[in-house]
Amino acid sequence: MVYGKATTAGISPATKTKKAPTPVRRASAAFRMCQGCGRPTPQQEASCTHCGKRHFHAPVIDTTEHNERRFVMDFFERATPAAYTLFAINLLIYVAMAAHSPGSFVHNFLHGVNEPTLAEFGAASRIALSLGEWFRLFTSVFLHLSGLHLLSSSFALAIVGPQVERLYGSARFVVIYVLAGLGGTVGSLVSHQLRGQMDELAIGPSGATFGLFGVLAVFGLKYRKELPESFRQSFLFAVLPAILVNLFIGFTVPYVDNAVTIGGLIAGTALTLLIPYLPNGREHSARVNLGLLTACVLVMCYCFGQAYVVNTRPKPPIQQAQFNETAASH
Repeated sequence: MVYGKATTAGISPATKTKKAPTPVRRASAAFRMCQGCGRPTPQQEASCTHCGKRHFHAPVIDTTEHNERRFVMDFFERATPAAYTLFAINLLIYVAMAAHSPGSFVHNFLHGVNEPTLAEFGAASRIALSLGEWFRLFTSVFLHLSGLHLLSSSFALAIVGPQVERLYGSARFVVIYVLAGLGGTVGSLVSHQLRGQMDELAIGPSGATFGLFGVLAVFGLKYRKELPESFRQSFLFAVLPAILVNLFIGFTVPYVDNAVTIGGLIAGTALTLLIPYLPNGREHSARVNLGLLTACVLVMCYCFGQAYVVNTRPKPPIQQAQFNETAASH
C-alpha cells in the first residue's frame, strides 16, 4: 500500500511503505523414485521427468541415498562367471601337471610337481626369455607349485575375484587378472636378475590374486566420495591389513618369493588408476565384451600351444648350445 500526499499529518510525500523482499524458494533436494522406470524425479512434479508416468504415493528419496542404493543394487546384481572360470582353469592345469610329473598323481597333487614339469608347462626364467620364449610371461600366470599353493591362491581368488568382477565386468576383470599376474612374473624375474639367479623359475598366480587386492584398495581411495560408507570402509580397512600381513609373511618366511606379490600389487594399482569403473548395465555391448574375452582366450591358447611345441620338438643345435652355455655360466 502506498500513502498519498500528506498535507496535515506531517508525512513527507516521498515516504512510502516498503514491502519485505519475497524470499526465494529454493528447489527441494528431495526426489521421488519413479514406479515406472526407477529413476529419481523431483518431488514437486506430478509425473516422472524421464518416462512421463504419473506417481501418486511413490516414496520420497534423497539423491545421495538413491546413488548409494543404486550402487549396491548394481554391485550385487552383476554375475561373476569369469572368477570361477579362472579357478576351474587353474585347477585343470594343475591336475594336468600332477598327472604329467613323474611319480604318483596323489603325491604330486598334494606335495607339488618338479621343476622340469613347471618349465614344460610354461614357467618363466631368464634363460628361457633369453631364448625368445616370451610366451612364458603369460603361461606362468596359471601355474602352481603345489596343492597348498593352489588352495591358497584359489581361496584368495574366490574372496576377492568376484568383488573386482562386480566392479569392472567380466571382460575387464580377466584383463586385470592376467596383467596383474604378468606384473608378478616380471617382478620375480627382476628379483632373480638382481640376485644373479638366471635359472630360477618364476610363476605369477600369487601376483594375479595380490593384484586384485591392490585393485580394491586403490578403488576405495579413488572413488571414496561415490562409495557408500560400508563399502568404503570394507575396501580400505579390510583390504589394507590383508596386504600388509601378506607382505610381512613374504619378508619373514623363507622360500616365499615376495617379488611376485609386490609386482602384482604394483600392476593392480596401476591398472585401477588407468581403467575406469564400469557400473552394471553400462557395458558398451555384448559383442565388445565377448570379443575381448575371446581375444584373451585365444592369446592364452596360443601361449600354451607354444609351450607344448617348444617342449616337444628338439632345439636347433645353435639354440641348444646357447642354452647349455648360459646354464653353465650360471
